[in-house]
Amino acid sequence: MPSHICLSLKTLHCHNRQDFSLKLVTKATAKQYIIDIHSAFDRLIPAHQADYVRCRLLEIFGGMYVDIDIVALQSFKKWYDYLTQYDIVGYSWKPDGDEIGNIFYIRSRLNYNLDPYETILHYRHNEKMQNLTRILCLILTSANTLVTRARAVHETWASRCDKYYFICETIPKNLTNNEIQLIKSMSIAPINNTLPGYDHLTLKSRLGFYFAYEHHQNDFDWFVKADDDTYLIVENLKLFLSKQNTSEPITFGYNFK
Repeated sequence: MPSHICLSLKTLHCHNRQDFSLKLVTKATAKQYIIDIHSAFDRLIPAHQADYVRCRLLEIFGGMYVDIDIVALQSFKKWYDYLTQYDIVGYSWKPDGDEIGNIFYIRSRLNYNLDPYETILHYRHNEKMQNLTRILCLILTSANTLVTRARAVHETWASRCDKYYFICETIPKNLTNNEIQLIKSMSIAPINNTLPGYDHLTLKSRLGFYFAYEHHQNDFDWFVKADDDTYLIVENLKLFLSKQNTSEPITFGYNFK
């Protein structure tokens, strides 16, 4: 077990919290906590598997994400007193092994007093705000990852966009019948004026945005550029974008140099 997790567990045991329950989740045991785990889970790269498990645990158990390192780096009493108002799901990822992470949760006393009607209203308000925001997702991929990485994106988060296209320089050859059917089910933008490789990503991105401008400039509020190794929580993005001005030309995200 990684040293930082051992230190965190030692910190927790020192405080001897009786209402603190620790669970170890691995790839092998994830289905014990996520009964309806997605069929594409095993095809995700390890980092995406970790993201998926974390998001589903939050969905199932409720609460918020807290890195387990916080337990070791901060005063546990101060941290605990501040966060006991929530259901907490903590998580830590070990990328080079079979371990998906450690989760822990504290059952909130406040949750038992929530008004179900108010909860439903809050949920419907968020859902309404998200539905008012329409996004087009442009997902960059390549011929040699179209039936692997792009497939995982296609079968998980891409369909949550209002519309999406994979930006690929060409369709791979020598496909099996199943792979041909898979590609037919994927929305692939007809962009052919580029080459594979990292040296051509800028041109591929520009052509993708130009394609979106030519065909969908008035159909969506926002255009999202992502890669085939991206895991996007579309609902959170829509909630963020619902508070932004769609009439102002602006970009959000990291400026890659």
